[in-house]
Amino acid sequence: MKVLKPGERDAALVMWLVDHADADPSLVEFVLQDPSISIDVFSAAAGVRHRGNARPDPATLIARIKKAFDDDEDD
Repeated sequence: MKVLKPGERDAALVMWLVDHADADPSLVEFVLQDPSISIDVFSAAAGVRHRGNARPDPATLIARIKKAFDDDEDD
């Protein structure tokens, strides 16, 4: 019998979720479907606090975090 093991990224995502069960389910689902999103980008996006009722959709939020990471690397 073959046991399926999650990849390193998915395992890290699950471990992160153990301590952060309040993460936005739509963001988690979006990240699980796109293996190009690193655990660092996901955890940063999941940690963003939103003012008011307007919460960006997961794609917009991930794009903003990736841009911030890219801008940070340029400094």
